[in-house]
Amino acid sequence: FTANFAEKIPVTITIVGHSATVDYDGTEQSVTGYDVRSTLPASIGVGLVAGQTDEAKGTDVGTYKMNLTQDSFELTGADAYKYSATFEVTDCVLTITENGTLTVNAGDVSTTYDGTAHPVNPTVNVPDANITVVYTDTNGNVLTSEPVDAGTYRATITAEVPGYTPATYTAVVTIAPRSLTVTTASASKTYDGTALTNSTATVTGAVAGETITATANGSQTAVGSSANGYTITWGTAKQSNYLVNAVLGTLTVNAVPAPTPTPTPTPDPDPTPGPDPTPGPDPTPDPDPTPSGIRIRCR
Repeated sequence: FTANFAEKIPVTITIVGHSATVDYDGTEQSVTGYDVRSTLPASIGVGLVAGQTDEAKGTDVGTYKMNLTQDSFELTGADAYKYSATFEVTDCVLTITENGTLTVNAGDVSTTYDGTAHPVNPTVNVPDANITVVYTDTNGNVLTSEPVDAGTYRATITAEVPGYTPATYTAVVTIAPRSLTVTTASASKTYDGTALTNSTATVTGAVAGETITATANGSQTAVGSSANGYTITWGTAKQSNYLVNAVLGTLTVNAVPAPTPTPTPTPDPDPTPGPDPTPGPDPTPDPDPTPSGIRIRCR
């Protein structure tokens, strides 16, 4: 037996892992293999140590490596023992990129309170996007549902699609208060020392199904007039959802009229004298009567 104590031959071997850049397609993608550059004779090979693979793979957008190092390789062949190898390794990189730019938009909403929800309507440039909308009020409070009540709300919209950077957009929802009209009745009378009232009041403009009532509460006792005011009960409605317009009647107390004086009679005018009568002819005296046989004796 003759021992071989010859010094090993140093050799530098350059290994570059295969790299690739691919577009996201929702499936697992991979890249394999590596290139070897050395001055070794053909009888000497370079291989992976046990348990090491030369594959980089992934599905989502991102970067994936083989994790190759100098410890990942060894020399093979009958004469491999004659060499002292130094491995200079460039790892493999698989890069999965986005398919483009994901965008989401939505128009602002401006409407009047009607008791129903008023959401935004987002649009996305990529089909099957997952869209979430978070509504907040002016105080930053997060709503648990789409806005219904009068107010101004911020809608923060987020769209997500695998293979794309999430896109966001902010829209504004403005719900104006609804117009509500309260009309009170008028009344009048002559002053009698008691209060004049008329409790009749009507409410128009409420959303169907919401209960709002009003009662006129004006009062006028003295001679004069005043508006017939009211009180309102909101029932099932929220006052903040309405803008009230009042059409107030008038309560009028008239003064007692003064008594009508008795008129002074107008004297009759002197009568106009008539013309003097025309004198007629003197009457013709009757002739003396013819004496009869009757005598009249005087004592």
